[in-house]
Amino acid sequence: MAPSKHLVLVCGFARAGKDTFAKGIVASAKDAKRVAFADTLKYALETAAHNVGLKVDYFTDADKLQDRDLLVEFGRAMRRRDKDIFAKAIGNYVADLTDGQTLVVSDWRYLNEYEAAKNYCDMYGVSLHAVHIVRHGWKAANDEEAMSLVEIMAAVPFDETVYATSGDEEGVLLHGYRIAKLWKL
Repeated sequence: MAPSKHLVLVCGFARAGKDTFAKGIVASAKDAKRVAFADTLKYALETAAHNVGLKVDYFTDADKLQDRDLLVEFGRAMRRRDKDIFAKAIGNYVADLTDGQTLVVSDWRYLNEYEAAKNYCDMYGVSLHAVHIVRHGWKAANDEEAMSLVEIMAAVPFDETVYATSGDEEGVLLHGYRIAKLWKL
């Protein structure tokens, strides 16, 4: 019998619709939640900002966009120290999944994150699904993102590729609904 616990990894360029797709899955699946590899990074930088007296919420688009360069550079600095730092954080989420639950990670950006997730899924009997979001006309935010996505595309068998046009948020959301039903999440 196939595992009834699921991990859905979603990749694509920045602002391609990864979170929107994830919202569709979470809204349509029986028991699903969305997390991100970068959640721990956001919490760490929020704590630093609060310690110097600033009220910041990196889980809101406004603050995230305002300090995007800081978030990206802090993530790079942490990955230089341990390339698996963010991938390891997903292990606890996967270990805690129970039958019928789905975890959607909407910010998959590196091949090592997929490899870590695959290992955790194999260890805990969780089905792994890989999704690529492609938004027509969207380009990589930087060279690192471009190279990383090329590496992922060459190595990972995607279960689904979602093609979207700019402004088609509803279509991406509906695709998430349909995939949740199709995969019986």
